[in-house]
Amino acid sequence: MLANMVEGGETPFLEEEDLQELGFKIGLYPVTLLLSVANTLAQQLSLMKKNDHSTIQKQQWTFQQLKDMVGFPGYHTMQEKYGSVE
Repeated sequence: MLANMVEGGETPFLEEEDLQELGFKIGLYPVTLLLSVANTLAQQLSLMKKNDHSTIQKQQWTFQQLKDMVGFPGYHTMQEKYGSVE
């Protein structure tokens, strides 16, 4: 069985262990990350409105961390191997 867990939804929100005890094999959490990201966006926009970029920079990843997370270094390897399209 599958359970669709939405924070604030009609179905009571249960953690993975509770779902397993009830016989569910899969728990889906379709908006969990989206709700967190939306909250972070609102906070960062508020700081931008106040022109508080020093606080924003303390709370964010570096550009290098972002490139590493999305596998950007691998793009350079592929470009070297296959060449660029011109």
